[in-house]
Amino acid sequence: QVYIMQVCRNVESAPLNSDLQLAGLRLLTNMSVTSDYHHKMMNSVPHFLHLLSEGTERTQIQVLKVLVNLSANPAMTRHLLRAQV
Repeated sequence: QVYIMQVCRNVESAPLNSDLQLAGLRLLTNMSVTSDYHHKMMNSVPHFLHLLSEGTERTQIQVLKVLVNLSANPAMTRHLLRAQV
């Protein structure tokens, strides 16, 4: 939990579609199953949307898993809808 924001930064700075980026997205997918850490991922939503439009199919699937988990939390609705790419 302490490193979630660092993992988000690593996902943002990693080369597009790299193994490092995918590994970070997989970790974020697992950490976002419960809503406990959603607030720590909030600032990365615009980047997730960018990856959704620019990434390969593997990257898009991982990003969608994170976004689906975030969307299950009503407190995240406003942040998801207001996010700009």
